[in-house]
Amino acid sequence: MSDAVFTTQRESTLWLPPGRMRQYVGARILAAVLFEAIFLYWTAMYWQNPLNRSMGVGMITVTAWITGASIRADARRSRGRQVECLPRQLRIETPDGETLVRTIDIVTGRWSTDSAQFGLTLLDRNSVPLARLDEAFLADESEAREFLRWLRARTDAEIDVTWN
Repeated sequence: MSDAVFTTQRESTLWLPPGRMRQYVGARILAAVLFEAIFLYWTAMYWQNPLNRSMGVGMITVTAWITGASIRADARRSRGRQVECLPRQLRIETPDGETLVRTIDIVTGRWSTDSAQFGLTLLDRNSVPLARLDEAFLADESEAREFLRWLRARTDAEIDVTWN
């Protein structure tokens, strides 16, 4: 099997595949370049006015800084972390190691915004925690809901989640 075929098949089982992350970063950079082009055009049109010149240069600088900071934060957040949906198992990789959870054991979940337990905790029938996806995996509730949609599409699991 070629590397390209293996990578494509493997990426389809990953929550945040590297290819999709590269596309996401590329889209962010493209959007930033477009905004900066608009600001640059506006600045050039009103170059003679010092206030407009300062505002245009400031908007270009802020756009570049926010885009760069956001890309760096996402890269730092995702380094060494991955969730893969294998047949009948969920593989969760963190910098501390790897956890395998049988998807049939996941019955409920609990979303918490409490700073000590922030994230989505996956529970079994007896409410025993099987795994927790913290803020490095899921930054907010909308990402958690998207993750559950992704997981349900691959496992036929009906996970009832308590949202705080």
